[in-house]
Formats: sequence, structure tokens, C-alpha cells
Amino acid sequence: MSKIAVATSAQGIAEHFGHCDHFDIFETTDTLVSGKVSVKNPSEHQRGYLPNFLYDQGVEVVIAESLGAMAKQILDALNMKTIFGVSGTSDELVKKYLEGTLVSNPEGNGHHDHHEHHHHDHDHDKDSHHHEDGHGNGNCHHCH
Repeated sequence: MSKIAVATSAQGIAEHFGHCDHFDIFETTDTLVSGKVSVKNPSEHQRGYLPNFLYDQGVEVVIAESLGAMAKQILDALNMKTIFGVSGTSDELVKKYLEGTLVSNPEGNGHHDHHEHHHHDHDHDKDSHHHEDGHGNGNCHHCH
């Protein structure tokens, strides 16, 4: 049995790992989910707290849309697998992970929905800087 944590908010996956409302923690056996609990984020964004909190919960895999460098470093040091730069519901993401089709998108780390206002270092109007969605049309796979 292993545990997978997804940083979530009311809308689905949380934009920022450290600022999520709660974690959906899935207990899995092989490729099946055997249980799911929602745990409120116990931290007021204390730097470095959440990776250790999840480790203490027995979590082995963390899935998040955006993961800061410090959190990633601590999770790596705790030998916890991280998947980031992804979006969707926690159920969808865990299903894809168990199927072996969910992979990190480091370039997507920090990307958000188009109706959010965040600064990016690239121009969304230029296809050459757009991330492929697997369909060859240059759209961000998680911006739909």
C-alpha cells in the first residue's frame, strides 16, 4: 500500500502547493485506490513544514500544480516522489498516476488558468513559446 497526496482547493488542484486548502490523501494498492481522506492544510505557509507533515502522514507521492524550489528540495531529501506542473481534479490525477500516464511538466510549474493574472517570462501569443498539448496545436494541455 502507498499513499499519494494531491494539494487541492475548492476548484480542484491548488495553484500553489504551500497555499492549498487541503490535501486529498489516497491510499492505493497496486493500481487501485483503496481509500481517500481530505486533510486540512495545517500550516500558515511555514517554510519547509508541509513536506515533513506529509511524510509523517506516510505519503510517498506528492502531486501539485506548482511546487516551490524549497519544497521540492525537502521532498526529494525525504525520498518522496513529486509530480508537478499538472492540473485537474485529484481523482483524475491519481487515476492517471496509477495508470502510469501522469508525468511532471516542469515548464508548466507555475502556469495557471488564463483568467488568473500572473506574470510569465514568455508571450502566450507566440506558438514557438507555447507548450505542446500532444495534439500538435501548441496549446497548453492544462489551460483548457
